[in-house]
Amino acid sequence: MKRLFLLISLIMCIYCFSCSHTPIKETYSMFATNTSIQITFYDVEDSKNIARNVEKIYLKYDSYAGDFDSYYGTLNVYDLNQRRTMEVADELLEMVNFALEMKEETLGYFEPLLGRLSHAWKKSLEDNKLLDEEVIKKELEIIKNSSIKIENNVISIIGDANLDLGGIAKGYATQKVHEYLDSINVNTYLLNAGNSNIILGNKVNEKFSVGLKHPFKGEYYKILHLKDVSIGTSSMEHQNSLINNVYYSHLLNPITGKPATYYDSISIFGSDSALLDAYSTACFAMNLDEAKAFLNDKGYEWIAYKDGAVLYQSEGMVEYEKN
Repeated sequence: MKRLFLLISLIMCIYCFSCSHTPIKETYSMFATNTSIQITFYDVEDSKNIARNVEKIYLKYDSYAGDFDSYYGTLNVYDLNQRRTMEVADELLEMVNFALEMKEETLGYFEPLLGRLSHAWKKSLEDNKLLDEEVIKKELEIIKNSSIKIENNVISIIGDANLDLGGIAKGYATQKVHEYLDSINVNTYLLNAGNSNIILGNKVNEKFSVGLKHPFKGEYYKILHLKDVSIGTSSMEHQNSLINNVYYSHLLNPITGKPATYYDSISIFGSDSALLDAYSTACFAMNLDEAKAFLNDKGYEWIAYKDGAVLYQSEGMVEYEKN
């Protein structure tokens, strides 16, 4: 009886210790894809080396997707735009193929040949003015008459348009990080790639409290409680200009050639960060009915925000508001 009592006491002690255990939290910061990225691990051994590997993944895909300058030792999008035909690494080939798939799937609302027009708009908005209509018309015609040809690892840009992978690069790299962490059985973490791409693992059997941000006020318009989910957000928070009381951003509508203004932000919830990044970019250019048809048909939970109010949220979002 005494031995049984000791055994029960020991089990009770172990149980109480596990209930009161505070997970060891370790946070690492890095900079890639023009974004400050943070990853926080909970009770993860060797987290420092894992964080280094995460940074390497981001830097690798950032170097391939760069379209403003060459990157030492890596042939990237900028080099391809300059040379027009080039043998590329497998990583860049995969990204371009994925971009082309997204163009077809979104009926052109994701456009990988927006490079010239995107750069022109960025320069114009930096000068706090709208791009000239004739320039927009000319660039849209160039995009229409351009295409991408792929033979093995050789990519050719036919026509005068330039490739731009900015709409998927961060999400694509984030998904590669997700796959790496899965491969080493790490699932207790929070990865924040600048609010536009977030992966929520499992906070040692707890949910994370996540705020969806008002793009212009720096405050949260909704608090959600989540775990084991990825979030892709397109927002006017960065690279915007207020012209004639209207906010314009770098997020373009490929159909009109102008900045998309239907929403201030769109957040989509799912499992694949690459898809979420591409979908949020494309849906930002769709009107509400088009976005509903596209995302609801695919079964995604999502929310759209405009002018200080929730414009639309899918039915399943209420589950994310429960603590």
